[in-house]
Amino acid sequence: MRHRMPLLLVAVLLLPPACTTAAPRPAPERALGQPTAAALARSAGVALTTPPYAEVHAEWKERLPQPYVYREHRGAPQDFGDTMRLLLEDARREGVEPGGAPFGLFDDRAPSRACLPVAGPVSGSALPYDVLPSAMVAYAVVTGPYPEVPSCRPGIEGWMATRGWTPRGPVREIYLVNPAEVDDYSALVTEVQIAWAFTR
Repeated sequence: MRHRMPLLLVAVLLLPPACTTAAPRPAPERALGQPTAAALARSAGVALTTPPYAEVHAEWKERLPQPYVYREHRGAPQDFGDTMRLLLEDARREGVEPGGAPFGLFDDRAPSRACLPVAGPVSGSALPYDVLPSAMVAYAVVTGPYPEVPSCRPGIEGWMATRGWTPRGPVREIYLVNPAEVDDYSALVTEVQIAWAFTR
C-alpha cells in the first residue's frame, strides 16, 4: 500500500519532543480528499487501533521490496523527528521524487533510519540508497502522536506469538498523515509492520 505525499507537506512530519500528547492545535486548512484514519485502516484491511493500545488489531501480509533513500539516526528516540526533517530537506534540495509516505526503520542491533521511498536508484543524490526486502509482516494501523506509536509493538508481537511467529528484522513505521493537516495529533495515522519468521 502506497500513499503519495508531497515533500512540502511532510517537511514537519514528526512532532517535536515536547509534543508527546494529543493536545489540540489551531486547525490548519486541510488538503481536499485527506483520508480519515478509519479509511486508511479499511484500505489496509485491518481494524483501526487507538491509544492506549491495550487492544491491538493486527493482520499479516507480504511486504513487497521497497527502494528508499535514508539518513541514519544515532541519537535519542525522541529526536528522530529531527533526522526525518533533515532527510526531507536534503531530498527536496536534491530533487528526489518521493514514491510514497516516509517511514522509519527501527532495529535494536543497528542505527535507526529515517527513510523516503523512491522508485529506484536516484542519480545525482548524495543520500544513501537501499532496498527494504520483501518479507511476511504482521501489521497494525494505529492512531496517535508519532512518538507514542512504539507502545503498540508489544500488542503486535503478542498477536504474532499466538501464531508461532518470531520478529525478524527492523520494525517499520509508515507515517500516513502529515501533522500540518490535522487539528489534533490523535488524528495522526501510522502503519506499523514487523517482519516475522516461524519459531523453530
